[in-house]
Amino acid sequence: MRVAGWLGLPRLSIDPDLLVDPDVPEAGRLLVEALLAEVPLALLVRTMLEGSMAVAAACGPAWARKEQRLPTFTIALPVPAAASARARVAYYRRLAARQGAVVEDVLAREPAAVAAALESLFSLHAERWRDRADATPRFGHDEAQRDWYRRVVAAFAARGEAMVLEVREDGGLVASVLALLTARGVTMHTTAHRPGGRLVGPGHVAWLAALDAAAAAGATAAHLGMGGGRPGAPKTRLRAVPTPCGRLVIGRSPAGQRVLRIAFLLSRRRR
Repeated sequence: MRVAGWLGLPRLSIDPDLLVDPDVPEAGRLLVEALLAEVPLALLVRTMLEGSMAVAAACGPAWARKEQRLPTFTIALPVPAAASARARVAYYRRLAARQGAVVEDVLAREPAAVAAALESLFSLHAERWRDRADATPRFGHDEAQRDWYRRVVAAFAARGEAMVLEVREDGGLVASVLALLTARGVTMHTTAHRPGGRLVGPGHVAWLAALDAAAAAGATAAHLGMGGGRPGAPKTRLRAVPTPCGRLVIGRSPAGQRVLRIAFLLSRRRR
């Protein structure tokens, strides 16, 4: 059985969707019909469940089912001056300064600077997630994956669409954020931090600094990714907007879904 999916698996780390011209709203439905003429079933993970693909699947003769997972978060830029996250980060910076720490933000935009900052982020990310049960091997897990990211991020940087925001305490790296910019949007791709210094909440500090840098570069909206909406987390303090996200199954009929479910069960038993 042939099953369609989003391009990019297994390294998919954002929540993809269709971009449908508002002047041609039927284009999404036509694409879904063309897709199901090629395959009996599409299994689309990490999908916006209220997005264009979900709408297109519901408008045609296709059968569709939504399976909600963790929500994904977005936020309008610039972050308001009155946001609680901004006040908290300012407090963290003042507290570190009173203790004698020198905290500075270093923004990499040029290709060579982005490449160097990416290597530092690999190391910081590996240190932060090493031996953790909830670690997901999607970023710099091995040398082959790191090489893939080097080439992809370099291509973004060559077009001026990549940046790495580093927060340094007394010259040492304590937090880093890789962000990808396109048109008026920015995706906060990967972040890592090292707790335990005089700067409290280095991850919060880096996120806000990266969002401010993206806004200065012309971004008016940010995609913050799935999960992390617990109380006190950066996304919560930024008052980011949660959007339903999960798995979207589109088929010619419910029978295809039953076949796929049986196949998944058999696969799990074999593993």
